[in-house]
Amino acid sequence: PKPPSESESASEAHILEEFCSGYHACGGKAPQWSATWEGGECSAVVELSLLGVPHKFAGAAKASEEAAADDTARRVLWYLQCPGYENAFSPDPRAPAAVGKEIPAPPANWASDAAED
Repeated sequence: PKPPSESESASEAHILEEFCSGYHACGGKAPQWSATWEGGECSAVVELSLLGVPHKFAGAAKASEEAAADDTARRVLWYLQCPGYENAFSPDPRAPAAVGKEIPAPPANWASDAAED
C-alpha cells in the first residue's frame, strides 16, 4: 500500500481512515471509533475489518479524545506496517511474552466486550 498523504494538520486518526480506504485488507470499510472516559483520561478503541474479520485495537489513556484516538491510530498504522510507521514501536524485551518459555494466556475478554458475552 502507498503511504497516506500527510499534512501538518492531519490527525493520525484521519491518516488511519485514509490508509484503510485504500488498503485491500480493510475491504473498503471505514474504521469505527469509540471512546471511554475514566479518571479524567480517555481511551479510544477502533474496530476495523481485516480480510473480513473484525479486529479491535486500543491505545493508551490520554487527556483528550483526540489524543487517545491518535495514539490508537498510530498503533494500528504500525501494526498494519503503513509506510512511515514501520518503526513507530518495538517489542519490550522484558515483556513476559519475550522472556518466558511459554506465551502467556490472553486476558479473559480479549476477543469481546463484556456486552458481547
